[in-house]
Amino acid sequence: MRQVLAFYLLYLKMLLAEKIALIWSVIFPVVIALVFQRGFLNDATDEKEIVQYISFFWVFIIISIYINGIGLQIARIREYGLLKTYVMITGNRYTFLTAILLTQISFGAISLLLFTSIVSIYYRAFSFNLLLSSLIVLLVSFPLAIASVSIAAIPIKFNNLSTIMNILVYPLFFLSLNSRSSNLLNYVNPYYIIHEITKIVINLLMGIDYTYNFYLLLLSILLYLVVGLFIIKRFNLLSLTSR
Repeated sequence: MRQVLAFYLLYLKMLLAEKIALIWSVIFPVVIALVFQRGFLNDATDEKEIVQYISFFWVFIIISIYINGIGLQIARIREYGLLKTYVMITGNRYTFLTAILLTQISFGAISLLLFTSIVSIYYRAFSFNLLLSSLIVLLVSFPLAIASVSIAAIPIKFNNLSTIMNILVYPLFFLSLNSRSSNLLNYVNPYYIIHEITKIVINLLMGIDYTYNFYLLLLSILLYLVVGLFIIKRFNLLSLTSR
């Protein structure tokens, strides 16, 4: 447990010191929400539309952190040949990976609270239930954080992997916004899954009605969790460029 805490504190300090991570996870979504998409919110007629709009950005922030902060970060560390070293120091692969997961979840919580506070205050829709909803969505989506480790297991060099993942980010995001719950393939899309989680959480905490398929959502989350745990146990720790 001390090793997990040590790695956690180390990476949290490094992460908070990185301006690019803060810009991508907080400032960039705020600018889009308040500047480029301002007309959408100005036309919003009720609380449901404003909350739904804000929740779209929760999904983007969470997935971006999972992909870049967990999957690609672990892939980068492996590429440098450090992952094997960290595992040798700690005695197992779970200590280091747990610290990475907890660090990114903490950063995700900070990013969501900052973004939600700024945007909701600007549009006079601030509430503590809205802030709490964002955090609960993050926690409930934790199985997808575990599954994001699978990105590092893809046998592709880091530069190519990073390019591919960032190309896939936007099509999947837009597909999730225009998908129907009756389509089973939607429940493979992590954006759609987290978007459905937001509907349930907002419905329970804020009393805003949404339609969703709870059982399909639960099944998809469990499947992501099983796949993630399986990959974590088996993926190669060695660098693809240096052995």
